[in-house]
Amino acid sequence: MNIETVRAFLEVVSTGSFQQAAENLYITQSTMSARIKGLEERLNRPLFQRTRHGVVLTTGGHKFLRHANTMVKAWEHARLEITLPEDSQSVVTLGFHLNVWPLWANDWFTWMTAHHPQLATQARADASAPLLSSLKEGLIDLAIVHEPQQSPQLAAKFLREDELILVSSEARDVEARQVPGYLYVDWGESFRAQHNKLYPDAPYHRIEISQAVVALAHIEQYGGSGYFPKNLVNEHLKQGRLLEVAGAASLSLPIYLSTFNTVKTNPPFRPRLMALRQLHERKHYRDQTSESHHSFLAPN
Repeated sequence: MNIETVRAFLEVVSTGSFQQAAENLYITQSTMSARIKGLEERLNRPLFQRTRHGVVLTTGGHKFLRHANTMVKAWEHARLEITLPEDSQSVVTLGFHLNVWPLWANDWFTWMTAHHPQLATQARADASAPLLSSLKEGLIDLAIVHEPQQSPQLAAKFLREDELILVSSEARDVEARQVPGYLYVDWGESFRAQHNKLYPDAPYHRIEISQAVVALAHIEQYGGSGYFPKNLVNEHLKQGRLLEVAGAASLSLPIYLSTFNTVKTNPPFRPRLMALRQLHERKHYRDQTSESHHSFLAPN
């Protein structure tokens, strides 16, 4: 099966139109139709149904969609490994939760470049669920997430606990009610449960943002308040660009390292785990005295 045929299928799904999909891929509409027809013949199933508003997936199309995404991702991963320079042994891919990215990614790249130049390094940022799905499919090697998944395939170990503090662009005291300009940053279910318990009179929020850096930029430009990791806003506090809200309780945000269950016995993973161990020590995590955490992160 030609990978370009699978790409054509995904583009039609994305646009809902054979014509627009063809334009996006710089091919003719007849070529696009021929690719989809050939794919349907190979699978012996119709994948699209035409409607007045475009095309929609059939039941068979929905089933094939997940596999199509995996195929394209796996192809890109294979293509990258094959085209590596001669002095590169393999590719290391680490997935970061979107809100962990600004605190970890640069240190990860720096450490890997300095200590393992023979390994090409990739990083992806996404929500927890897509990262864990990619981990299961073998498209990434490790994932740092807020909400691990219970699965016989995956192991999740507690790495650290961030302290989230309530900061504001203006000096104020904490209030139990809805406050104008408050941005609810979606840190996951653990944070939501703590937040709802702490502020039962403010269960709904005018603005919810999934990415902390976007929320922080919004507050800096337009004013407002929100909960952020203390180490993310330290410089803002020192420079007086943000102020800690007086009387506000801090909340905790757990961070986990998710891997395959066999990761500790797999030699290629050792430098990757060592990198995380070094970052763990550099950032002075609260759990650094826990023997179990260190033994997991240390290479065998």
